[in-house]
Amino acid sequence: MIYKNKHLIDQYKILHNQKEGYGNGYNDTTLNLDHLSNFLSVYESKMILDYGCGKGDLTKYLNKSYTCYGYDPAIEEFDNEYRGIDFDTIVCLDVLEHIPEAELDALLNNIKSYNVDSLYFIVSTRYAKTKLPDGRNCHETVKPKDWWKNLFETTFSDKKVIVTEQKTKNQIRVLIHEN
Repeated sequence: MIYKNKHLIDQYKILHNQKEGYGNGYNDTTLNLDHLSNFLSVYESKMILDYGCGKGDLTKYLNKSYTCYGYDPAIEEFDNEYRGIDFDTIVCLDVLEHIPEAELDALLNNIKSYNVDSLYFIVSTRYAKTKLPDGRNCHETVKPKDWWKNLFETTFSDKKVIVTEQKTKNQIRVLIHEN
């Protein structure tokens, strides 16, 4: 099952084209990725899907040490879900808050359908400074840690879910792995 909200994807295509730096940001020069690197090492990740990769900075960074594919339906270069590849880990950083609340179950179930051993999410818990071309805030689902924790535990009930809050960054980190 592929998640496709054509209007939302079209809004992000416009935004990516209008704002050169939009969709960049996860690389070794802009962020401390030690926690993610440790997670990938502990769970012996080899084949990674960067789900919602934007313009692919994190995908390129991870390819220095792993095999990583990027998926983002708003970026033509990355509009491929790679269903034929046996991934062991999915990373999904700063994506879920961009999805309307009513569509989160479908998106998370799509991610779950990859049947990977481990997942690493970062979710923002604040509104974005950037607006979509139609005027909506880019962060459509802004919820507290406990709301997200319940959603992840319900969706991934067969796995261990760990949610930590990073209040200074207005975000949560979610680690999901086999029990």
